[in-house]
Amino acid sequence: FAALPDSDEVHEWVGALSTLRRPIDGIGLLPLEIAARAARLNRLTGTAGGRISTQSSSWTLVVGRESTGGIRQIVLENNDLALTRLAATPSGDLSPAMLAAQIQRDIKSTIGYLARLGYQQGAPLTLLVIVDDAVRDELLDQPPPTGDITLVVRTPDEALVMLGVQSASLGQGQPWADPVFASLVAGESLVRPLVTAAMVQRQRVWRTMRGARAVAASVLAGLVIASGWQVALQFRERQAADQLAGKRVALTSTLDQRKRQLEAHTVDIELLGKIMRSHDYLGPMRLDLELAAGRILRSLTEEVRLVEFDWRRVGERDAANARGQANAGNLPPVNGDRPFAASLVLDLSRVPGIERAIAITGEIADRLGREFDSYTPVIVSHAVDILPDQALLGDIDSRSLEQVARNGMQARILLARNGQ
Repeated sequence: FAALPDSDEVHEWVGALSTLRRPIDGIGLLPLEIAARAARLNRLTGTAGGRISTQSSSWTLVVGRESTGGIRQIVLENNDLALTRLAATPSGDLSPAMLAAQIQRDIKSTIGYLARLGYQQGAPLTLLVIVDDAVRDELLDQPPPTGDITLVVRTPDEALVMLGVQSASLGQGQPWADPVFASLVAGESLVRPLVTAAMVQRQRVWRTMRGARAVAASVLAGLVIASGWQVALQFRERQAADQLAGKRVALTSTLDQRKRQLEAHTVDIELLGKIMRSHDYLGPMRLDLELAAGRILRSLTEEVRLVEFDWRRVGERDAANARGQANAGNLPPVNGDRPFAASLVLDLSRVPGIERAIAITGEIADRLGREFDSYTPVIVSHAVDILPDQALLGDIDSRSLEQVARNGMQARILLARNGQ
């Protein structure tokens, strides 16, 4: 490539490469690239299409008729390029016999020239010729070159099939070796690319622009997704607003209907009084329950769960009878408190060991006594049935273990006001 004289034709051909949508990585020389792909070339020389030698050959001569030039010859020594030649063919159509004769003359001339490169006459040489059927028949009818020559003749159609390439656009029986040479190097990067500074610059610009396009596409996709998300949110908000408006209309209609129904009935003073007295009774009771439950839960540990809680007020009926009132829920507390009684069932399944469960039950009872100073906590049942001396000695019999298996690790504590 570097030895070509500077000409307008070369500039025109190379300049056309800059108009491609994707810049090329470099320019490859066909003989060099074919030499670097000897494995593919061996597919074409592996079986015979003519006279075959049984000896291995370190020299390979590939001959093919190109539509763009003439008869191309590529010589390989140990799969390295040793020589390449392109012999022009006379203008006009040549008969198969004339083409076969010219190919044979060129082959003999090339083999004679190889002596300058170290080839010894009579040494094994593999000769691959790619021509159409008519030229192949004429070539095989002529006497072969002298020496140990392995002659393999392939048609372009046969060679393309052996290389795994099929193209209906080429047509059956086409005589040119150009598609075969192209298939030998297609699908892989150039082994020895020739690159100019302008090509390198265009490659850099193209990669930069491709990266910029990828970033722009990502940003655009993000904007589209964000816009779609905003539209979806606005659509949901509009739907929610419409639903709220519909509910408001329905509630307003229901309210108007209830008002009309109430206007048609007189107010039951007695029923209204009962409702107010019930509210006065249940309000303080709920408040007392919440306060007592909060103080009880503070006395528990993380290992213990409260699975059953029974709470009730005590002494209210007597206070109500003494004051001559039916309900005492809104009466002032007695000595600053409204008495109650509570029963707690504790789940001790998270506590490791029965002895530890018994000890924790006692600790919780002590904390309840300190939390409610005017109340007495009583352990109604431990996780197992034990006697006082058993609890101290850690003596748990088999009957107690059966109780744990049957009822689970549960203990019950009763909390009642002193004197109740």
